[in-house]
Amino acid sequence: MFKFVTKKRMVTKIFSPLNGLVLDITDVKDQVFANKMMGDGIAIIPENSEVYAPIDGRILAFDNMYHAVGISSGDGIELIVHFGLDTVKYKDKGLKLLVENGQMIKKVKK
Repeated sequence: MFKFVTKKRMVTKIFSPLNGLVLDITDVKDQVFANKMMGDGIAIIPENSEVYAPIDGRILAFDNMYHAVGISSGDGIELIVHFGLDTVKYKDKGLKLLVENGQMIKKVKK
């Protein structure tokens, strides 16, 4: 008797969290992102200020100025959606958080 073990390849679609022009992360004028210190990713020059969930998952955490949100999917994907460059200087101005830590979210297909 033979037992064959195969690894099932899972594919997770990650949707864009906002509309705009997509750039390679290495083209960002912030060395933390350009050098991928936060991991791989993309940059988007936004067309507007609306940001949506890129995957189904749970809000893991957000920073105290609301410009970065961690999301975990049910299939092991963890990602950060970070809004803007040099956002520390804006403190908590300009961003309104519409989710809570631990909240389940659904991606928005645009």
